[in-house]
Amino acid sequence: MTNNLSPSLHTLSVELVYRILDFLSPENILVSVQDVSTRLGAIVHTYPRYQAYNNLQHYSFEKNLAFILRSLYRNKTITMLSIFYTKLNPQEENHLIVLLKINQTITSLCLNWTSISREYGYQFANALKINKTITTLKLHQPHLDPDITYYLSDVLRTNQTLINLNLYYAHIGDEGVCHIANSLKINKTLTTLHLEGNRIGDVGMQHLADVLKVNETLVTLDLQHNEVGDEGTVNLANALKTNRTLLSLDLEYNKIRDSGGYHLMNASKMNQTLQTLLINHNPMSHLQKQTICTILNIKEIIHKLQQQNNQIDKISTSRQENSLETILTFNTGNLKHRVAGDEDIRYMASMMKSNNTVKILDLCDSQITDVGIRHICDILNNLKSINSLILKNNRIGAQGVHYLTNALITNQTITVLDLGQNQIRDDGARHLADFLKINQIINTLNLSRNQISDKGAHCLADALKINQTLVSLDLSLNRIGDEGERDFADVLEINQTLVTLNLQNHRLNEGKVFQLHNVPYINKTTTGLDLRRRYIDDNQIYFLANVLKSSHVAEVFFTLNLRNNYIGDAGVNDVCDILDTFKTIYTLRLDRNWIGNEGALSLANFLKTNQTITTLDLGENKIDDEGAEYLADALKMNQTITKLNLRVNHITDRGVKHISEALKINHTMTSLYLQGNEITVKGAHYLADALKINRNLTYLHLRRNQIGAVGAQHLADALKINKTLHTLNLGHNGIGDEGTRYLSDALKINQIVKTINHDTNQIGNQGASYLSDTLMNNQTITHLYIWENQIGDEGAGRFVDALKVNETILELTVDLNQINFYTVNDFPDVVKRRMALWNDAFKINQTINTINLDTNQIEDQGASYLSNTLMNNQTITNLYIWGNQISDQGACHLADALKVNETILVLKIGLNQISSRTMNGFPDIVKIRMKLRK
Repeated sequence: MTNNLSPSLHTLSVELVYRILDFLSPENILVSVQDVSTRLGAIVHTYPRYQAYNNLQHYSFEKNLAFILRSLYRNKTITMLSIFYTKLNPQEENHLIVLLKINQTITSLCLNWTSISREYGYQFANALKINKTITTLKLHQPHLDPDITYYLSDVLRTNQTLINLNLYYAHIGDEGVCHIANSLKINKTLTTLHLEGNRIGDVGMQHLADVLKVNETLVTLDLQHNEVGDEGTVNLANALKTNRTLLSLDLEYNKIRDSGGYHLMNASKMNQTLQTLLINHNPMSHLQKQTICTILNIKEIIHKLQQQNNQIDKISTSRQENSLETILTFNTGNLKHRVAGDEDIRYMASMMKSNNTVKILDLCDSQITDVGIRHICDILNNLKSINSLILKNNRIGAQGVHYLTNALITNQTITVLDLGQNQIRDDGARHLADFLKINQIINTLNLSRNQISDKGAHCLADALKINQTLVSLDLSLNRIGDEGERDFADVLEINQTLVTLNLQNHRLNEGKVFQLHNVPYINKTTTGLDLRRRYIDDNQIYFLANVLKSSHVAEVFFTLNLRNNYIGDAGVNDVCDILDTFKTIYTLRLDRNWIGNEGALSLANFLKTNQTITTLDLGENKIDDEGAEYLADALKMNQTITKLNLRVNHITDRGVKHISEALKINHTMTSLYLQGNEITVKGAHYLADALKINRNLTYLHLRRNQIGAVGAQHLADALKINKTLHTLNLGHNGIGDEGTRYLSDALKINQIVKTINHDTNQIGNQGASYLSDTLMNNQTITHLYIWENQIGDEGAGRFVDALKVNETILELTVDLNQINFYTVNDFPDVVKRRMALWNDAFKINQTINTINLDTNQIEDQGASYLSNTLMNNQTITNLYIWGNQISDQGACHLADALKVNETILVLKIGLNQISSRTMNGFPDIVKIRMKLRK
């Protein structure tokens, strides 16, 4: 009788050990496998996944931290160690101390919400004095013990390797900063110091200013979300006058007013090294902020201010020539929406005769006519620094183009000319064509929406036979027909420099494609093929594929856009032929066509071997479970696609099962769009199982399916484990309060997800309570969308409570609910208390910048409460309250608030009961500074 002996793990071949390790997470390998035996440990150290494992993250819900820390003693792959939301016990503290003393590979240590005891802090600091590898140390622990701050400052006196120190929201105060500052006077290695959210006031800033006078290594200093006022800013400004090393300084969300801003402005004039200075969200005027930005001439700052729509008042011809606001506007060159007509252009021209700093002159949407163009020509004749001229969406005609081209004949700097959305017509196109025949400078020209017909197109095409510098020409949305497109097709056989020719929205018929050379905007240098909305069916795509294969066009295409045509299954084969010809295409858009399962099969077979496509959009086609299975099989082999869009098809749970199985294997997909299909509880379960394993997907869109509360529970279980997904859209899925509870519990554990969409999910006050509890505990969610649910005043009150605590939420959208701040007539005291809480919440919360309360029932009293909020809050920039039964009384409260508030940029108040007289009575300062939408 033969005894069947099971092979020992110690004696397995290397290949078999590798196959076993394939089923284990790197954490499990690290903790439980490498120390089984000497031989097995040696094999583990050669295992590719183990060798590539360099970033270890540990969360509070995970166990065995002590074993993990001990296993790192001999590890030589981990370079980044992060411990989140954990209270270290003595055993774990000792292991971490020993690890810091002996490990030779870890360069970054992050202890995020991981408590440090005073006794442990002393030993921890001593270990850091010995450590020779850690260059980055991040400590995010509210109310860090003062003694620990002192120990860390002592480390800075002797440690020679640490270059980045982050003490986020440690609340070390002025005393703690004093310790850090004294050490930095000696330290010669630290280059980056983050002290965000540490309650640093003017005294603490004085200590840091003293450091900047002598320290020669610090290049980045982050002091946002502190309590620095004008006095501290004066000390800082004095230090900046002599400092020669600091490159980046963040002072956002402090208490600096115009007096402090004035000193910063003067310091900026003398400082020669500072490149980035962030000063938004301080109570100084926007004009003062723009002044500092102009002096520094820093593109990053200007861009940041423009993003927040910090607009300067429109130019008025009655202003004096020494108007600081006017000078600032001219220095930046960005006059978009700020100039109103030809008279303002004339005034501007007189002010800019000697300004040679403007490079981009943006006069978009400025009501400029041909008369104003003559004044612009004066500017161009005087200023030789401008390289981009933006005149989009004005009232410029052919005569204005004639003036402009005459001025540009001698100009040697302008390379970009944007005349889109004007009225130049064929005569204007003729003037430009004559100019292009002799100009050798302009490389980008926009003539979209200008009523140009075949006649004007013919002139431009003739010019392109001679011009050898134009790279991009936009003629979209004109009146160019078959004859004009044939002219361009002919010229592209000759012209070898034009890369992009946009003729979007002109019908492409079969005959035209067949003639190619008749395919417009394609030549030997074209890099993108845009054929959306061109009525292409299977016959026409066949001709196009043959033309492209046989013609001498570019060998490098990056994008192929066939969106919104009539391509069916047969046509997909020809699309694949095009992809096979141009092996560099990485984006393929086939959404809004007639593609079914056979077309999906053709694409799937192609994708199994394709190594370039990264984005595939098949949304709004006719693909069902069979087609989904074909695509899923391809994803198991394909290693390049990162974004797959299958929205609004006919995919059910069976198709989702195949896709989910692929996600367990696929290691490249980061974004998956499945909204508008027929996915139920089972499909959600399949996806949840995949998310527990998948480590790459960051974006999942499931809106308008039927997953319900149980499906939400499955996904919630996955979120407790998944560490990569940061955006989840579950809107319109019938999740209800019960499903919201499951997800809310998961998000208290998950600290990765940043954006959650819960719109139209039948969520009531109870669900709002669950979500508000989540916001009190979660510190990563920045965007929460719960519009069109059934949330009333009670639920809104819970969100108010949460916003007092939460420091990360940026956008909370609650419009189309049942929030009523006024009409609970039987309980006026309750209403008053609730609205008082609302105001208190936004006095405390200094992160949220967008509030959407559209279509609720807040009425005039609610508007009054919101006005009080706006008078005190300095972070809200967007407020949407249309459709709320607000009358003139409530509007007057809001107008009074906007006289004080300096941050609100967008106020949407339409569909209320506000009279035109009241709207017209809004102060001029409000009308000028903000976008007031009615």
